[in-house]
Amino acid sequence: MEPPPPSALSVAGWSATVGANQSKIIDLLVSAAVNVVAVTGVVLLFVVDSLAFRLVGGLLLGLATVVVAWLLRRETARLSPLLTAYAGSRLVLLVGVAAAYLVRRPDQPNGVAVARRARKGQSGLTRLCPFLALC
Repeated sequence: MEPPPPSALSVAGWSATVGANQSKIIDLLVSAAVNVVAVTGVVLLFVVDSLAFRLVGGLLLGLATVVVAWLLRRETARLSPLLTAYAGSRLVLLVGVAAAYLVRRPDQPNGVAVARRARKGQSGLTRLCPFLALC
């Protein structure tokens, strides 16, 4: 007879089904939440003109950076290799740092001016990625 499926909200049930310990399942859930927070911060830094929203985006990216550092510290405690650990989260944070530098350089012609030109009427693709407006 097969065991009953795990309940949707039970970490213990999912860890038994997947074959991982509960701390790995919790790390996976925290990592997914951090990815959502980091992507929200990146979008706020790239797209929004308001200073308040950009500050919120920067704070979200700062929070995501702290949590990813905490997750990586937990991985080192398990003695697992760090090269591939949370690579997606680290890549999103790298894009966030690029967004912060783009917002931070108003005196350079390729900084915020490119992003604002892209917002004012160019194609939707250059609105999402202001670096395409340089071509």
